[in-house]
Amino acid sequence: MSRLQPNHRLRKKKDSMDILVEDNEMVRPISNASGGETFCISLALALAMAEFAGENGGVDALFLDEGFGTLSGEPLMNAIDSLKRLGSTGKLLGIITHVSEVIDAFDLKLVATKRKTMSELSGPGVHHEMISDEKQSGRSKSNA
Repeated sequence: MSRLQPNHRLRKKKDSMDILVEDNEMVRPISNASGGETFCISLALALAMAEFAGENGGVDALFLDEGFGTLSGEPLMNAIDSLKRLGSTGKLLGIITHVSEVIDAFDLKLVATKRKTMSELSGPGVHHEMISDEKQSGRSKSNA
């Protein structure tokens, strides 16, 4: 947590599984955290689990779906730096976001573009195949 928000620490409540947030020597339950703090707490826990599991031969990938919109300034940059550090360890990192700072921070991207009847995926490794109406409906000429 301290990598994402230097003045914040997470600690376990004594005799409980509850997590507390400590910032500037003030301790409070995570239920009192702001949207940005809640995202940083979730991200810190996900990064810690990925790091721990990676050391023990477990998790090789981390996928995040949004939340970056609740961050700005230094907390956002700290989150990006933490994710880049994780990515540099060889872990597969998937991020779904609309936040331009996050998009710009990573070189390898898959982009989904909305079209009239479907979305189109583009980026490295994406190959498009035209599907005939017959194949799409599950019929072949021999079954017709």
